[in-house]
Amino acid sequence: MLRQFELARSVQLRPYNAIAFSGPIAVFVSVFLIYPLGQSGWFFVPSFG
Repeated sequence: MLRQFELARSVQLRPYNAIAFSGPIAVFVSVFLIYPLGQSGWFFVPSFG
């Protein structure tokens, strides 16, 4: 998140533009990283039963 603000300062953007810019990145990360992990049956969580 700090990287976006750093980028925004160098390009002279407003902070809310950096937040809006990080929106698609958050969607990309959640869809392509978190979703497959959830679909794999939570192999990284100990199974209770």
